[in-house]
Amino acid sequence: MTLKHCKLTFHQKSQQSQQKAYASEDLALCSKEFPTLKENDIVEIATTDDSSSSFLLKVTKGSLRDDFTPKDTISIDQAIGTAFQLKPYIDVTLTKVDAVCVELDSVELTFKDQYLGRSEMWRLKNSLTNSCVYHKKKIEFCSSTIRCQVHELWSGGLVVTSGLVTEATKIVFRSLTSMVYLFIQMSSEMWEFDICGDLYFEKAVNGFLSKLFKKWKSNGSNHEVTIVLFSRLYYEASSLERFPEAMRECLLTDYKGRFYEDFYRVVVQNEKYEDWRNTLISLRQVFVDYREYLLNFHQRKFPNIKVPKAYVSSAAQGNFLEVLNMSLNVFEKHFVDRSFDRTGQLSVVITPGVGVFEVDRDLTNVTMQRIIDNGVGSDLVCVGEQPLHAVPLLKFHNKATHHDVDDYSMPHWINLSFYSSNKQVGYATFVPRIKLPSLSDSSRETISVFSPQWRNPLASIHLGDESGWPNSVYDFDSYDDSIFKPSSSQLASKQRRIKHMKRPKTLVDSDFSRIFMRQNSEPEIHATTSTDMYSSTTSIATGSSSLILSSSTQPSSAITIPSKIRFRKSDNVYSSSFGALNIEPGSFSSVKPRVALTPINDRWIKEGTASGATKERHEGSSPSMSSHGGSPKELDFKGRFGNLRRPSRSLINPFDPSHAVIKLTSNRRRWTHIFPRGPSGTFIQQHHFSTGLNKLDIVPEGEATTAIGNTMNDGTHSLSRQSIKDSPDGSTRTKKVTRLWGATGEQEWTPALTTGVDWKSLTIPACLPLTTDYFPDERSLKTDYLVSDYSLLPDDVNADYISQRAIYRRPLTTKEVFFELVSQRLAQGFQTVIRPKHEKPPIKQQSSFLRLNILGIDDETEEYFLSIGRIFHQISLSSSTITVTRYRPRHPYPAIKVYYKYRFYAPNNNNFEVSYADFSTEKLENYNWNYLDHYICTRGDTDFALTENLKYWRFRMFILPINQVVLKRLMGEGVSPECNIYEPLKLEEKRSHIQEFLKFIETCINRIRRPNTSIPKGPRGASGGSVSSMGSGSFRERVNSNQLPDRPRIRSGSKLAEKQRHESASGRISPLDSPLDSKIFSLSGNLGEPFPDLTPLTFPPRTENTTEGELVPIMCLKADATFKDIVIAMRNQATGLSFIKVTGLELHPWTFVSYDAIMWLINRMEGVSTDSKAMEIFDGMLNERFIIHASGDSSHKFKNGFYIYYISNSDIEGMEPLIPHHDNGMLHNEWMEVDVPCECELNIDSVTKNSLLNFDCSSGNHKWKDVYVDVDTSRKSDRQEWGHIRYQSLFKPDEAFEITVQWIQATGSIITDLVQAWSRKAQQCNLQLVPVPTDPFALPNYSSDPLRGPIKLTIDSLTEGDAGDSSLTPSEVMYFQHTVALKFGFVRCAPHAPAALFHALKPNDLHYVHSSGNMFLIVPICQSVADVCFLWSWNYLVSKRWRISSNPALGDDTFMFKVLHDFKSFCANENNRLTNFWNSTVMNPQSPDVDETLLDSSLTSVPASETL
Repeated sequence: MTLKHCKLTFHQKSQQSQQKAYASEDLALCSKEFPTLKENDIVEIATTDDSSSSFLLKVTKGSLRDDFTPKDTISIDQAIGTAFQLKPYIDVTLTKVDAVCVELDSVELTFKDQYLGRSEMWRLKNSLTNSCVYHKKKIEFCSSTIRCQVHELWSGGLVVTSGLVTEATKIVFRSLTSMVYLFIQMSSEMWEFDICGDLYFEKAVNGFLSKLFKKWKSNGSNHEVTIVLFSRLYYEASSLERFPEAMRECLLTDYKGRFYEDFYRVVVQNEKYEDWRNTLISLRQVFVDYREYLLNFHQRKFPNIKVPKAYVSSAAQGNFLEVLNMSLNVFEKHFVDRSFDRTGQLSVVITPGVGVFEVDRDLTNVTMQRIIDNGVGSDLVCVGEQPLHAVPLLKFHNKATHHDVDDYSMPHWINLSFYSSNKQVGYATFVPRIKLPSLSDSSRETISVFSPQWRNPLASIHLGDESGWPNSVYDFDSYDDSIFKPSSSQLASKQRRIKHMKRPKTLVDSDFSRIFMRQNSEPEIHATTSTDMYSSTTSIATGSSSLILSSSTQPSSAITIPSKIRFRKSDNVYSSSFGALNIEPGSFSSVKPRVALTPINDRWIKEGTASGATKERHEGSSPSMSSHGGSPKELDFKGRFGNLRRPSRSLINPFDPSHAVIKLTSNRRRWTHIFPRGPSGTFIQQHHFSTGLNKLDIVPEGEATTAIGNTMNDGTHSLSRQSIKDSPDGSTRTKKVTRLWGATGEQEWTPALTTGVDWKSLTIPACLPLTTDYFPDERSLKTDYLVSDYSLLPDDVNADYISQRAIYRRPLTTKEVFFELVSQRLAQGFQTVIRPKHEKPPIKQQSSFLRLNILGIDDETEEYFLSIGRIFHQISLSSSTITVTRYRPRHPYPAIKVYYKYRFYAPNNNNFEVSYADFSTEKLENYNWNYLDHYICTRGDTDFALTENLKYWRFRMFILPINQVVLKRLMGEGVSPECNIYEPLKLEEKRSHIQEFLKFIETCINRIRRPNTSIPKGPRGASGGSVSSMGSGSFRERVNSNQLPDRPRIRSGSKLAEKQRHESASGRISPLDSPLDSKIFSLSGNLGEPFPDLTPLTFPPRTENTTEGELVPIMCLKADATFKDIVIAMRNQATGLSFIKVTGLELHPWTFVSYDAIMWLINRMEGVSTDSKAMEIFDGMLNERFIIHASGDSSHKFKNGFYIYYISNSDIEGMEPLIPHHDNGMLHNEWMEVDVPCECELNIDSVTKNSLLNFDCSSGNHKWKDVYVDVDTSRKSDRQEWGHIRYQSLFKPDEAFEITVQWIQATGSIITDLVQAWSRKAQQCNLQLVPVPTDPFALPNYSSDPLRGPIKLTIDSLTEGDAGDSSLTPSEVMYFQHTVALKFGFVRCAPHAPAALFHALKPNDLHYVHSSGNMFLIVPICQSVADVCFLWSWNYLVSKRWRISSNPALGDDTFMFKVLHDFKSFCANENNRLTNFWNSTVMNPQSPDVDETLLDSSLTSVPASETL
């Protein structure tokens, strides 16, 4: 109803929030002027001018204002007025509307340049529930760390401008910055011409790609793109012996025994360009000699050996599924090297074909399940003409030799597009959609419908017969008329069948036929609904014979296909299937229905019964059980040729797949909710449109059809079929089935259906939807699934773990744990199941999501149902108990692994190298959810450490020094043309790097704040530690800490301690300070008793400020001072050591850092001038228990670096003894402790010929530690979050230091802010934090990235001149390569790759990263002079986000290619640079001697006494 006409004004939502109380609301109005409005009402605001703009807003509590002074005026947010182009003070009408009428069906949100996990999507969706949104509305979440914009709104099948988001609204997230792989199939058709006279390559690149890049630019998309050209080459050879030995390493054979090789050339890798026109030019340049290069690839390598002739395969015979699996090998590891700049994954295959591919069945099974499980979008773009049959179409390889049968699949998991140019053909307006092959002599014979030629029925016509198939039941003329006329082909087909119907005659042994029922397309669903839908018997008679069609009394939901089949006597006929994941029958049961052929007047008609031929199994049911619960019958029919076995698959006509109906499954509905519903209620794909009159509708929920293919009462065809079945209890339930063809399963395919390009999917690809609508019925859950459950009691679990922690953190409540269990499953690819309200949940629950306890208990139970594949979880919360019920299939899929080898051409490389990959499905049912749930419940306790099988997120980084002097020479004024100008670090530089690194660890990771001064600048610096006044105490506090008044110390775990804990803003509670402070210190800031062994320093006088501001001379300990004297001096408030004021961590108040103590002692004690001497003294104090490691572990040695120790109270007058924790692991999980080398080690050059060879990258040379980290220190998130850091235990100033952030309970955007804050702090410390891949080089390995590889740089000059000395040893060559790497600015790093990759890495290979962070280098072990080389790789994780002012080279392409070009020139010995450097290093008599006895055992194959 219309409430009032009023004026419209605007207010700023954020800038004036302090001036106006309503400024945080979308709508503000006077409550007295609108007395009928109340909170949560929906109002429509419409303009009264010609623009007729209207939008919806929700009335909140803050919208109704008593202090809103303007009369007859309402105020809205300025952003809303801008979005609808409204002007202030215009007349508007305010109308109250019913919320049900304005509910939204789906909302599409877009986001850019950020990582948005599925957990964040779900929480964002929940925050939008019961709110109004409008087109282009900007949405912020988690304190504005997540930003989205409304892209499209759907309601009632129409696009609207605003509406109300409800719990039933589907939220679709689309990313403008995804990882996109563009695969261009360079098949033989690429060099052919289309109907417009263009090469298909020109049509693909100049046409489709050019238009795609323009759409990216116009929509603001900035995807990270990899472009790969791929081809398959066949060789004309009958045996392997015809190939050279070196050529056989990558040869493969197909099912026909033909030899082939697959080639992949990466043109663009992980690039983000604003202008892609240069890429189009590069593609054209590669195309010029691409085919010639491939065909003569081996001939160039073996010029004197005859190589079999090669030819490029057609598109249908190409490596289509292999490229999809290659991208899946990358996408399925999305949690490793997690990029913060992008979200979403998309594979696009551009082919000159028509969407038909010949594939292997096992590889199809693997591909389908991997795509569905990983939620990866897969698009197929065909630049060929759309055929008249349904596509995409996968033709399975026929590996049998005794018969010729085509077996197909129609993959619903591929989004198909057809690109056609806008060129007009002048001579005709008819566009052909099929190529007619020329008729050969062999085609004069009659051909079986089950043979490959059936795809072209015209080829089966006798050329001399004018009538053409006179006895055929198919009227081809009428069929053609139905195609090209705007009338329904199904109606015409039905009318023709009715005309030919006759009364069936009695079956005899020599004259009968049976029908075969179709099965579903997914092999895991060998079942149909056993509904008594109809019963009919039909006979089609033509000529002298008739074809009998008979249906059983209880057929399945499949549909009969009347056909008259003509066979040659030599034919062996088998039925075939379109199963996308059809497991071979032998893998389940050896019992198969049999079918024989009976001769009828030189014609062969199939024998069998409809009931016997269509026995199908339920999903996951026992092999011995049919869909009716009995055993499948084995039917024997004997003909003159004996028995033939019929597999449990039936042929489906690709020219008429509209009647193929399959059972509804979770896989089939996984992506359905990204599609909007059209006006008829059907999920629609907007790039599919029909030129005929067929209208597609969907059956409303709860309704069902009485026969497959029947027309509904309103004349439309039902797409969401539901068959009615009587349950055992007598009630009627429905079972959903769906169509075989199409991504939605609700759209009927007809020859009049035209497919365009799905530009939305290619421009702003959608993420996997959060919801689905499939859940097995109760009977299926009981018979086909294994059920297991467990319960969680978070309160009881946390009560046990709180007492064991070094730092108190508020435990998660039961409600928080419950929602986190749902959130974690969504993050791992699960979807919440939206179930109809009238449907009964399993396990006798009362409703799907909320159930009130019917026993009268004053609590409520919440439930969530989630699914992925055939795995379902039910999570319920009742009072303080969480119950997790898991359903997994009784008969899971068989494990399939496909090994694959190919030739790969990396960017900036000059050759195809052999590489390997394996494709396999993941056993999702083996995921340890019980372990993860306890990890969440205990807040990441050390008892539940993160393991690889949990698939946690991680981000690897290196801490590198910044050499600004060299960078200015390479990039600034007076640019140096050569890049080998880096020099080793000097001693003072190494000291500075250590001090800056420790400062970074203190402030960023451990969050300790130094009140006045920083870490001492050296062993003889101005100060030996941080000195502060009495007011602040000689302590350093952790950031965001709150101090409590002095109180007696309370032990952890006591009841009193639990009552007195208070959480600070950072999540860490204040320390429980000891009363010792007042006992020890006097008002002057000195100790209460005099220092007997302290005398003024004999050094130049230095002074420090005390509390009163007076100057006090620095006191120095004598060389013979006792340990007790040192302790008393350390505790001196004025000149003592700087202590850590612990926040939340229950440690002794006199806690200090070992590096601080060493520097303090060097400056305070006579005779102590080195850190080694200071460590000896502290080791003695540790043995005498004057100091103890903070964990209380007395066996812990004193180490130099950031290690925490405290002064023990024993034997110190006036101090009470303290009982240590004796829990070593407790503190190590809370503080980051790192070793640093002593100064004596810094003076010694550790880089020698032998030390290089004694480094094992897979052994314990680099030890790793883990520490707990609070990632959300600013409390931006709507939940409690945490993470972990894995780091190296030793920091060396001349090597890279690795830090890896790991998380499973954190928001991606908050992790981004945390890491960026670290990066800014590192820059202040003259360091840089650089992201690095876990596997930078992707060496040929079954577990590495199949589409990345290193650049091989050879050193040819080692075989010539002075550098070609024949007495070279491995150590000398590696030392030379090491020095070359250092001169070009590379520093050593540790290869922290997963264990699966270590067998691809030789244990003594040397790994380097460039000091700019842009490049990586490997010096491999060489077996001969010819093998001496470098392996080069780019850091593809560096983006604009990581560029800093102090290192302009980071991410600069010009700098990166300059270094590579100069490195290649150096290795090529241009201007004798390599030779001169060789003579100055290896041949230098001052070079360190080689101790051959220290060579690593891994080099036993190359003894040191031997030469290269």
